[in-house]
Amino acid sequence: MWNGSAKILHRASWNTKLCSRKTASGSGEPRVWGFLTAADAIAFGVTGPVLRASGVKWDIRKAAPYAAYDQYKFEIPVGTTGATYDRYLVRMEEMRQSRLICLQAIENIPTGPIMAKVGKF
Repeated sequence: MWNGSAKILHRASWNTKLCSRKTASGSGEPRVWGFLTAADAIAFGVTGPVLRASGVKWDIRKAAPYAAYDQYKFEIPVGTTGATYDRYLVRMEEMRQSRLICLQAIENIPTGPIMAKVGKF
C-alpha cells in the first residue's frame, strides 16, 4: 500500500454515520449512509459521479472533450456532502443530462439514407 493509505482508510471508516430515515417500506429502521469528502475522494483517486457527489465539479467531457461532447450543452451535476444520497442524486441528474445530450445528437443526424450499401456475401 502507498504511504499514508492506512491513515486515509482509517479516516474513511469513521466517515460512516448512522442516520435514522424511513425506508421505502416505512419501517423507520436505521440505515447506514456513508459519505466521502472531496479531499478523500481525490486522495482515493475517485472519478465520475462519486467524485462529483463529493462536491468536485470536474467532468472529463468538459475538461478534455472527446467524440462530440464539445458540441453539446449539458450541466455537470455536483453534490455537496458526498453522502450515499448525494451519489444517488448525482447519478439521477446524470441520466437526465444524458437524455438531453441524446436529444441534441438526434437533432444533428443528417438526412438521407441511413443504411450503408454493402454487397451480399
